[in-house]
Amino acid sequence: MKVSSRNLTNGLHPVLGDGGGMFSIPSFPSDDSEMFGGNPMTVDPSSAAMLRGQHLAKGSSRSSWYEDNVLSKRLSCYEIIRLFFDSLLLMVIATGIVLAAYLPVDVEHGLRYGVTLPYLYAVFVAIAGYEFAWLVYLVRLKLFLPFKLYKKQTSREMYTQIIPCAVDLETCAITSMADKMFCGSRVFAAVCISIVATGGAVGLCYVPGSTDMPIIYIGVCTFVGMLSAALTPNIPTALCVLIRYAYFFLSSLNVVLRSNASKSGVFHSTVSGNESGSINGYSGGPNSRRAMDKYLAVVVESYSLLLLSVCLLLIVRAVTSKDSMDSALMIVLDGAGLLYLSCSSAVLQLFEQSTRVHASGALAGFFVIVWSAELGAFLTERILKVVQYPWIHPLSMVSSQQNIEKMVGAIGYAVGAAVLLPNFVEFDMDSKFVAFVSAAAVVCAHVGKLFLVSLKKIAKVSKTGSYLRVGGGVLDRLDTLLFMAIVFAPFFHRAVYNQPQW
Repeated sequence: MKVSSRNLTNGLHPVLGDGGGMFSIPSFPSDDSEMFGGNPMTVDPSSAAMLRGQHLAKGSSRSSWYEDNVLSKRLSCYEIIRLFFDSLLLMVIATGIVLAAYLPVDVEHGLRYGVTLPYLYAVFVAIAGYEFAWLVYLVRLKLFLPFKLYKKQTSREMYTQIIPCAVDLETCAITSMADKMFCGSRVFAAVCISIVATGGAVGLCYVPGSTDMPIIYIGVCTFVGMLSAALTPNIPTALCVLIRYAYFFLSSLNVVLRSNASKSGVFHSTVSGNESGSINGYSGGPNSRRAMDKYLAVVVESYSLLLLSVCLLLIVRAVTSKDSMDSALMIVLDGAGLLYLSCSSAVLQLFEQSTRVHASGALAGFFVIVWSAELGAFLTERILKVVQYPWIHPLSMVSSQQNIEKMVGAIGYAVGAAVLLPNFVEFDMDSKFVAFVSAAAVVCAHVGKLFLVSLKKIAKVSKTGSYLRVGGGVLDRLDTLLFMAIVFAPFFHRAVYNQPQW
């Protein structure tokens, strides 16, 4: 194979060029020094992703992103203890979310329900956006890199050498800045950038005329949003993550503004639903009404905001991508992420807009149904593995991970929880109808999870994160909650306007 001197001087790969803008390639090392006039090529150390070619040790213990991690079936005593505490921590988090929705919190202006939930949502959605960005990045490599190699007529031997080690997953959007200013510490650099951005956002809240903005919520969202974006694979992806999170932030800001507006009126937390002609527990006085209008005027109308977000995503990918195929692929994945994650999260925030829903415990009951469905799917899978149930059947071709048996188990647990919950909370609906809605929500969630499972299959990863030994990533657990929220949302939305349920 002949390599032109122009490609070598420009630092381009002899086959891939610049990788279609997907990664930078300082040089392509080769063991054959005769090929380049007897002078071996030197590669400057860099944290940027590059092709390492034949210099990758075949017996390297470091697993490649292209391969699945092989888990040992026999656990040590330390691993068993760690697994127990991780499982306990996961249960504590789930229980804490339910209690945060069920129990009132005594704050400065009296008892308020669900006051901490918007902040928890903001953190979880930011982490899920970070995980989705890396998942999409791996999908892009799996789909676009083989297409690029095929266009360059790469041999099968070179393809098998290039594809496992084409990308260094330790590289992120701020790697170059971290190398120059923070001694290579990417996390510390991301934290510093997030602190600076948070300070600027909080400072804007003190501008005359905007002192009533929710400063803590704005600070939390700015910090976690910038932190998640800074640790994404590259700068274009970071911009797309910020756009998606900004849509969620502006949509959910409506919830926090309504909650803060109660300071100007009389706060009611009755269960009966008679709120004396007020909406969401706020008195109908002129001062309260003007304050409400002032706060809600900050939030852009949802559909306009969605269209604006889509346009910004299109512009970012069209400007930053050098290949039409790559641009089209990323536009589709970014749009799917906007609908899959940000829009569903915004729907979840609608549950916060009614004090009647909080006071009746319906929101906490919804979380119990969701966690029961997750627990039912998990226990069903474990039981079927213990009894050596045959997993091969005609319906398993739909999805080997989200199979029919697990869905049936999830429906059973969700319906059981829906039948028992009316003894403790008030759904303002018949228990049979709640059970029917729960079953429909589980089916919707499992169908929606097929999209995430398909992406993970393409990327050849089993989970989106590994913070704990159990549970997978935040996105693995959040998707069920989001899709079940879409089904329950109309009934909670009726409660916002005091409309009777069925």
